[in-house]
Amino acid sequence: MFTSSSKKNKDLVVIRQLESSALQLLIDFVYSGKISITEQNVQDLLAASNLLQLQEVKNACCDFLQAQICPTNVIGIIAIADLHDCTKLLTRSELYFKQHFSDVVEGEEFLSLSRGQIVKLIASDEITAPSEEKICESVIRWVKHDLDSRKKVLPQLMEHVRLPLTSKDYILKNVVNEPLLINCSECKDYVFEALQFHLLKLEELIDIPHNIRAKPIQPDGTHKVILVLGGRDINGEILDSTELYDPTINKWQPGPKMITPRYAGGLAVVNDNFVIYLGGKSTESTVESVNVLNLSLNHLIGDQHAKC
Repeated sequence: MFTSSSKKNKDLVVIRQLESSALQLLIDFVYSGKISITEQNVQDLLAASNLLQLQEVKNACCDFLQAQICPTNVIGIIAIADLHDCTKLLTRSELYFKQHFSDVVEGEEFLSLSRGQIVKLIASDEITAPSEEKICESVIRWVKHDLDSRKKVLPQLMEHVRLPLTSKDYILKNVVNEPLLINCSECKDYVFEALQFHLLKLEELIDIPHNIRAKPIQPDGTHKVILVLGGRDINGEILDSTELYDPTINKWQPGPKMITPRYAGGLAVVNDNFVIYLGGKSTESTVESVNVLNLSLNHLIGDQHAKC
């Protein structure tokens, strides 16, 4: 500013958007290496340190705000982090919002979300919500808060609401009686889609096209599989096979064979990747060993001897 810009020959340079109290604290910090961050000054200090490129203070302000995150202020912190390009704080606060969705949407801050923010949120696969009903109700509440300007966004939001995964009773009692949804042709199509989903038989469900509305949310960012180990075939023969059903591709896939054919054992899953098969029976004897299957590598780690 003072050496290469158009202001270098001016006797007076006006620095706008900078609170004098924040500037005083930053000047003191430059000389002392110490600064006091409080709830009252953190936003001014963050803005000033970002403008003046004092990264140490900016980081300290972000850490302070991150420690203060709660359901009643997380949306405001998301806005502050986005405004001042605080990447880490933005990521952490958005994650907090998704993990505490039910509490956050009850607050007044939720109603102030912009169109882009709420579309991004509802489209996420990582929301932790007690039910799809809760997500649907939060969308309706947000739209009704400013009906005239927001009702045109409703079809875009309902495109991402997983209505087929709500209960049939909820659809019949709540959804079909909601004027906002029934009076919107696009939203009405989503309601009929959800009703059709509940009327189809199991074998027909397997053949329907997959879309986001029929796909369960995945709060931890991973997708789930159904794992079948051992057992008996129709002839009563004891099996050593493992199979995995992946609902994302609607296919069964063979897994590694168990070291010992068995059935009626105990199963445990650890860290979503390790499946432990304990004991069980092989022919008429009890199996005294443990198999561990690493799903991420799709192979058996070993067969450990253990008393069951």
